Amino acid sequence: MESPTKITSSQKAASDLFTESMRASSVHGLTVLSIEVLFACCGGGATADHFLPDPAKDPILGIFFAIYPDVCISFQRPKHHGGFIRSDIRFDATEFPNVSHFDSEVDLLDALANLIRTHDPDIIVGYDINRTSLAYCLKRANTLQCSSLGEAVSRLRVDGTPIVELADVRGRILLNVWDIVRSDHPMRHYRLSAVVSSILRRRFADVSQKWIETVLSQDDASLNSMILRHFHRKADISVQILVALDIFIKTSQMARVYGIQFTEVLNRGSQFRVEAMMLRLTAAHNFIAPSVSVEQRNAMTSPETIPLNMEPRSGLYYDPVVVLDFQSLYPSVCIAYNYCFSTCIGRLNEIRQCLDNKNDEYLLGALPFDAPNVDLVADLHKHDQIHISPVGGVFVKKETRKSLIAMMLEELLETRVMVKQSMKRYDDPVLNRLLNARQLALKLIANVTYGYTSANWSGRMPCAEVADAIVSKGREALEKAIQMIVDDAKSVLPKYRGAEVIYGDTDSLFILMPGLTRAEAFVLGRQIADDVTAMNPYPMKLKFEKVMMPCCLISKKRYVGMSYENETDMEGVFDAKGIETVRRDSCEFVAHTMETVLRLLFDDNVDGAVQYLRYKMQNVEKIRLADFIISGDYRVNYAESAVLPMKKIASELEAISPLHKPVYGERLEFIVAEPPVASKNCTVYSCVFRLQKFLENPQLTVNYNYYIGRKLMPALARVFQLIPLKVNWHLGNQKQCFGCGTGADLWCSSCWSDKTALKRVIKAISDRNSAFVSSKLACMNCVKLRPSMRADIPCSNLQCVVWQHRYRVQSSNVHELLKFHKYGSTLTAIKLPNIVR
Repeated sequence: MESPTKITSSQKAASDLFTESMRASSVHGLTVLSIEVLFACCGGGATADHFLPDPAKDPILGIFFAIYPDVCISFQRPKHHGGFIRSDIRFDATEFPNVSHFDSEVDLLDALANLIRTHDPDIIVGYDINRTSLAYCLKRANTLQCSSLGEAVSRLRVDGTPIVELADVRGRILLNVWDIVRSDHPMRHYRLSAVVSSILRRRFADVSQKWIETVLSQDDASLNSMILRHFHRKADISVQILVALDIFIKTSQMARVYGIQFTEVLNRGSQFRVEAMMLRLTAAHNFIAPSVSVEQRNAMTSPETIPLNMEPRSGLYYDPVVVLDFQSLYPSVCIAYNYCFSTCIGRLNEIRQCLDNKNDEYLLGALPFDAPNVDLVADLHKHDQIHISPVGGVFVKKETRKSLIAMMLEELLETRVMVKQSMKRYDDPVLNRLLNARQLALKLIANVTYGYTSANWSGRMPCAEVADAIVSKGREALEKAIQMIVDDAKSVLPKYRGAEVIYGDTDSLFILMPGLTRAEAFVLGRQIADDVTAMNPYPMKLKFEKVMMPCCLISKKRYVGMSYENETDMEGVFDAKGIETVRRDSCEFVAHTMETVLRLLFDDNVDGAVQYLRYKMQNVEKIRLADFIISGDYRVNYAESAVLPMKKIASELEAISPLHKPVYGERLEFIVAEPPVASKNCTVYSCVFRLQKFLENPQLTVNYNYYIGRKLMPALARVFQLIPLKVNWHLGNQKQCFGCGTGADLWCSSCWSDKTALKRVIKAISDRNSAFVSSKLACMNCVKLRPSMRADIPCSNLQCVVWQHRYRVQSSNVHELLKFHKYGSTLTAIKLPNIVR
């Protein structure tokens, strides 16, 4: 499974031949067109609520594009970029020589059609292609009875029907960028500004549709040029996101490995991939794959075995914990024991029952087969050519018939070794990206092959006998490894120095090494891995993965610790699974706080962890707003009685218009706000506000009690109970005297008439005003607007440090201090503009 230490001449020649064939088979000439549309909502009168256009009435004002003629080879910048815009929108023509004016909306759509005919792109992308990109252009063209765009977009027309929806387009690949990011790069939310920040490490202004239309209504060429720059960047960024995720090369190589289409790699599941490869192999060996009906699948015997998942010995361990992992456990089990559809005779008890009752047929998987020949089975048993799985599945050995699954997996894994060897020998970045994509495709298909045999709910040819055999043998291998360590601990002279298994899950073991150093744990962990490997047939191998020191085991599939993969590692890597620091249904406030507390506990600094929590609670108002955003996937079908934030937000959006209804899988963001003072028995559900709604209402404040009491403390309690430590918390009054920091009002009785305190307020106002002006200039520089324009940029990119600074200044209450001071009425406060509006 791993590359050999020495490469033979034949292996080197094969690797060279493979590398040359990879160069020859690299993807050339893959042309990508990115389209973004400038439109006017509500006939040019967009509101804060209406931000998506209606193709029946909202006109297209401009279309912007970026073209990459050979995106897999030349992907740094587009070869062609430009746009088409209505002639009544003025802009700086010297800055945008590739932007053309057109008198009517139909002319814009005809220009886009001519562009598509000229460059004939294979792939058309848009960040939200279904709502604000190509799909909107097609629907708008249908409204205006402009048929040229549909004819140009689709390379094939069926029965002369008009092309109105993206589903009608034939012959081109259409990619929805945010949906691909959702599958390939999971995030808490998928606003374009957040995706650009996370993937491209850049800032991108997140401006509202209402503001865009407000700027255009001023008919200023410089301001209009700013809008054009924004949409030019947006068109280019959509492709750059896909390039950064290596979507084009990775998907094309997967399509070649699996023998399926480009779009099927993105849209179809793992069963489809396995079947595509297996059907080619079965045809080559004169087998026919059965197709099981839904009724037959429902009547099939259910699988009997589940993977081993031990209840962990929960605790916070400062001694080293070694993590060992079976390398490709289920594929190696199939190869080692020759498990396959083609080698399975059936279950032992069913075969006996069939022979005793002299039945002519019996069930194997979901289909009836002829009863096995008694003499043939007896002869196989006599010559030791039968293997019986731990749950009674009967299989012939490879000397009698080689497993098709084993043949496929061996070829996949050996090819992957060869690909990884080639990656080490060549420095060509394009070739290395190609090779990496192919080895990833081989790895993924090998790891999901078992799932194809056990898909008893939706699979085409599930077989419980094969699936049970694979799982039971993998479980048996893990149990034998555990028993070996337990038996050694009971011996007079323990070889493993008292090692204890504290957790086991499917194919991995967590082994505590009490009293050992980290260096000793590395040596002993590798020794255990070698001994377990020697107990199992080739290619089953227990691989040393890492040492976690310290390690906190919370519950099944929930653990965290500092990981070391090599003896030379000076610092550990914070490694968490299943807890709030990595879960997306939490918020960043909980994730950051919990990670810091855990790091302090790992340093055995319990007092420091408590002091940090106290500091966090006392300064909770200074934490950036983005850390309190919670998001969740929208699932479309909710029970009528369901009380969920996503359902509430979706209902609010749908009430604006049906076009605003979220799509399946879209992550909706919300903040839990402080309930009104006058309200009694207010529920959390009633305090949930959509993010944009929260930003637009300056009276709303974050409900810090909810985030601390309902989100942070329960998560920390699961860790603190392992120490054990009990933490009681109380969030004090956030209103304090500005002069002395005591009391519960803006001014205490002594500072209310103190002129020195008033001077501090005036200085604070001046400092905040200067900070706001500096932030405003930074925002203008972000969109490349000349400082002389003095335009306010109402960006809502919450990931941006500048936005956070502006919001903190904006939400400060220094002006309220002047209003309530004894001498405040003699001064005039400088009002700061509302950056949200």
